[in-house]
Amino acid sequence: MRSQRGAAIGCALIVLAGSLVACGDDGSPQVATGHTACNAVMHIGDSLSVGMTAEGQIPDAAERLDNQYRAVGVTDVRIEPEGGRTIHEITSGKQAGVEVARQARAAGYQGCWVIELGTNDVALLAQQLTTVGPRQRIDEVMAVIGDEPVMWLTTVSVVEKGYYDSANMEAWNTILRDAQASYPNMVLYDWASVARPSWFSDDGVHNTSEGFQQMARRIPTELAKVFPKTG
Repeated sequence: MRSQRGAAIGCALIVLAGSLVACGDDGSPQVATGHTACNAVMHIGDSLSVGMTAEGQIPDAAERLDNQYRAVGVTDVRIEPEGGRTIHEITSGKQAGVEVARQARAAGYQGCWVIELGTNDVALLAQQLTTVGPRQRIDEVMAVIGDEPVMWLTTVSVVEKGYYDSANMEAWNTILRDAQASYPNMVLYDWASVARPSWFSDDGVHNTSEGFQQMARRIPTELAKVFPKTG
């Protein structure tokens, strides 16, 4: 992940990579909205989640992912980000996503889940470096989660060639959507339909600081929509 630094005047305006990111009208941070029924959230992710928790990408702590979850009512926030992470493999010593889930379950975790994984799985599958297919990867995670509420993000890039290209991302998303029919507790946040081209860095896969800020705010907001607190 690149760290993109800009000049800030309070919270009113931050200049990031040539674009302007506005805070609230009164100069306050932009925070997630709504209220979720999820008291606890286990968020497992890759380098995109690293960026959503990084001071170098999101200078205001209130706008980072952990505090955005708290803004919608999550009191037990657990974020497990790791650059280069896939669901199934241990790559360069990085713990597989499913193993993170298994360890959390073994430690007694109960609650909601957010799965921000798949981007590196897509590239690995495109290189034919694994025999573990997309559906098996999804099913492995769901076997650990059981019937607890879970929100998966779809994957997206603005790359038109190579292992991370957008066609490979959409192929993964198609399988993810098909898998959803087998799990009534599983919802999808279609990040691929939300992410704007201007939110991507030059590599077409990772985000700019603005993109990380938007992602960190919108994921908890969506969680509050799909698993709302009622009554």
